[in-house]
Amino acid sequence: MALTKVSYSMIAGAPVNVQDFGAVGDGVTNDTAAFVAAIATQRPIFLPEGQYLITSTLTIDNKSFYITSDNNTGRIIYNQATGNVFSFINSSSDKRHYIDSIGIYLTNANYSGSAIYHEGFTNNTGSVQNNFRDIFVVNNCDIEGIYISGTLNNSKAIHCNVSFNSAPPPPTLKYLFNFRISNNTIKNMGNAVYFETPGFSGFINHSEIYNNYFIYTPRVFYANAGATPLINITEIGGT
Repeated sequence: MALTKVSYSMIAGAPVNVQDFGAVGDGVTNDTAAFVAAIATQRPIFLPEGQYLITSTLTIDNKSFYITSDNNTGRIIYNQATGNVFSFINSSSDKRHYIDSIGIYLTNANYSGSAIYHEGFTNNTGSVQNNFRDIFVVNNCDIEGIYISGTLNNSKAIHCNVSFNSAPPPPTLKYLFNFRISNNTIKNMGNAVYFETPGFSGFINHSEIYNNYFIYTPRVFYANAGATPLINITEIGGT
């Protein structure tokens, strides 16, 4: 009797295993190309236990995205001084972004980028809509940089940048509804949660930040002057 090997990647809609795309997870081999290939499938991504070296930004360009591991045993190692680890750009409505139960470790002592960068969702009508189908969640993750005594670097664990572009056609509004940052451990970062709304426009609403643990992170929550009156977060909490 012939036996056929079946993997998750053969089942429509099932998660893909990043190791099926060539990732090794030994902390030495460059696994960037494997992650790029897994992201291109537009399916949930599972990280088996291991340390995955990434050397350039993983860009999610107008796609829904989900990545997870078993209780933070899948760890991304980023060794560059600049750049973002995950960068969510050009996201139209109805996209869902989940980063859940993984580790992100920034191993360059001079790191000045953002572990997770999100430029918001785009509404091309130029007005805000409460679209509860747009979701951005960072949950149960470990995000850790390198501690340098007595310094405040510009690194950011989670960086949200929402803005309004009035130049036609058409005007473009960036916004974040329904985001949740919860149950994370953020260590040795200049900023834990950092919000920007350039030009006093862009909106952040219907969102929560709670039950996070911050270690040697001087700025737990930062919002530029333009962002402050436009942010409506139901809870900001942590220790």
